[in-house]
Amino acid sequence: MNKPVDCPDTEPMGPFRSIGAKTKREAMAVVFTVGRQGRMAELIQYAGTCTELTTTQELQADRRKEWVHTA
Repeated sequence: MNKPVDCPDTEPMGPFRSIGAKTKREAMAVVFTVGRQGRMAELIQYAGTCTELTTTQELQADRRKEWVHTA
């Protein structure tokens, strides 16, 4: 999906060169990649913190109960 990004020609290329980009297209690709990685890093802090999920042992016990009642 293409997203229009307003990147005026009047701004200096200094920030682009600091990340090693030679063109605006390369710079925007780096910016989007770094942004995605940052969002994923923020989400990782929540991994394993949900106490509402059913454990494997609880799920297997529930299935055994259902199987016994249907047999």
